[in-house]
Amino acid sequence: MRRLTATVLTATLVLLSGSGTAQEQFRISFQRQPDEPTSLVLAGALTNQGARDVVDVWVTAEALDAGGRVVGRGVAFVSPLLRSRAETKFTVKLPRVEQVHSFRLSVSSFRYMTGPESP
Repeated sequence: MRRLTATVLTATLVLLSGSGTAQEQFRISFQRQPDEPTSLVLAGALTNQGARDVVDVWVTAEALDAGGRVVGRGVAFVSPLLRSRAETKFTVKLPRVEQVHSFRLSVSSFRYMTGPESP
């Protein structure tokens, strides 16, 4: 479990929009931070590698045991606006559990910016 503290994990995700017709690419990198009394803490960066701006971006983090089963989950609001080719930082907290072997992060929600919107 302590090995993960210094390890930077990277996931590249290709996600479909809510409509299921257009594709958007995101890159997530994250690092485990010191645990809090009741939480596991992950700090990361999310890059919008797509050609379109996105709004209302959320990330879901799952803590996995050695068998790959989800033993904890946390959700974090990342940004009201993430421009094309831009990066933003985030922190997500998960319930503290002892049997964590690895983590899986994904962009769980976003919308394409369709016109002038204020974040």
